[in-house]
Amino acid sequence: SATAHYRFRPKDIAILAESPHHFARCVRTKSGRIVATLHLCEEGGLSDGVIKDELKRRRAGKGNVIPLVLLKHFRCDAIAKLKGIRIIRIAVHPELQGIGIGTFAVKELIKEAKKLDYDWVGVAFGATPRLLRFWNKLDFVPLHISLERNPTSGEYSVICIRPLSKRAEDLVKKINYDFRMRLYSSCLL
Repeated sequence: SATAHYRFRPKDIAILAESPHHFARCVRTKSGRIVATLHLCEEGGLSDGVIKDELKRRRAGKGNVIPLVLLKHFRCDAIAKLKGIRIIRIAVHPELQGIGIGTFAVKELIKEAKKLDYDWVGVAFGATPRLLRFWNKLDFVPLHISLERNPTSGEYSVICIRPLSKRAEDLVKKINYDFRMRLYSSCLL
């Protein structure tokens, strides 16, 4: 089901425990009850050498999902050098979904990321009208859509970024324009 994708799994806990660039945040009630969780990872900040090596590969290496996909499809070294946070998973208690807790969690993450001088917050997800509206409402800009559907969900994966720095804002604007032109061109074929 759609909600199953947003449940934390034992594998998530293992990744959080073993990977220093992965971390979590939660939303608690005043009584301390956890009502939402976010699994996050730091991405980007890639060196010229790593960027050069990645451009030679046919497939992207592990980690740095957003910077490497954008590097591969848009040949934009500058975006791979910026530092960002990717939201891997966001989960809200099933009884409390639809009342703004997820929106609150993402807004708080954005505030924290700005204070820590990150350039962007991003997300990659299986596109549904509901999820596209959610991320769009939070000013996340679509930059990439997969060419093939996910064999399990049947959805196309989308990458969206919320720029936080002026550098990221300029690059996101440029990449989004290129993305939209490619998308429009493919619809005309």
